[in-house]
Amino acid sequence: AMTIVGNYSPYEVVVHIAKLFNGKIGRLKKVVLTQNKSIRVEADSNAPINSVFLEADGEMLGTLPAVFGIAVRSIQVLDFR
Repeated sequence: AMTIVGNYSPYEVVVHIAKLFNGKIGRLKKVVLTQNKSIRVEADSNAPINSVFLEADGEMLGTLPAVFGIAVRSIQVLDFR
């Protein structure tokens, strides 16, 4: 699933932050929830080439454009109950 959040003011972020954690974020007018197998992210056409940096979990991954996908069945979960 992918969550696309529209332009919120700092005040609106503070007011609605709890909805991000309680599962009600999709009820907001400026939020769209989708399900995708992959997504391509590009910089604005006015942005200079290699000017938008891509970072995930504290690691620099490169610059845009980038394609992200779901690795189906790539994690095994063990239940030792």
